Amino acid sequence: MSLTQKLKILQLDLEYEFNNSLLIEEALTHSSSDLNYNNERLEFLGDRVLGLVVAKILLDEFPLDNEGDIGRRFSQLVMGDTLTDIAYRIGLDKLIILRGVKVNNNIMADTMEAVIASLYLDGGFSVAEKFIYKYWEPLVKMLDVPPKDSKTTLQELSQSKGAGLPIYSETFREGPDHDPIFTVEVCIPLVGTSTARGNNKQSAEQKAAQNLLFELGIINDNKTY
Repeated sequence: MSLTQKLKILQLDLEYEFNNSLLIEEALTHSSSDLNYNNERLEFLGDRVLGLVVAKILLDEFPLDNEGDIGRRFSQLVMGDTLTDIAYRIGLDKLIILRGVKVNNNIMADTMEAVIASLYLDGGFSVAEKFIYKYWEPLVKMLDVPPKDSKTTLQELSQSKGAGLPIYSETFREGPDHDPIFTVEVCIPLVGTSTARGNNKQSAEQKAAQNLLFELGIINDNKTY
């Protein structure tokens, strides 16, 4: 199947036909490709568009929430895992243009943000907003209780034991500059230590915190947040 045919299928999933097809092609182009453009700038814009719409959805859905509760809900909805899940649902893994690297969750999440930016630039805010509402509003309605991420839970545990804040350290970095993998260690003196790997430092820190919570018996399920 040609790229043109794949883009037509994607546009059906997006429920939008692009006026400028180069925008969606750029959104799907990873920095490892040998083309003279990539999706990094679109990724930057898409992150902001997504954040604005998700914030509006949350304020409308939870009018009694304070800023902290809204912030925890927001963090879960715009985190890489959420972006990756939606990217797979619309088949972006089969469309990303790259060279010498394999599609991973980090690339999927970044491409999803770039696609949102391409919708915004080609069709305006209402087009991007419609897409975000379709895929994110159902997730918002599932957040009955403001979630706590692993780092927040571990910080509260550490402080309750009088151990201060957990200490995070990058212990190793591997892979090419455009697709690095980080190993991070988290330590609470006299309580415990754990490590984890991720496609960025934030992801690795979350996973390390989650691993330590699991090892300490605070959580019974070690699925990635």
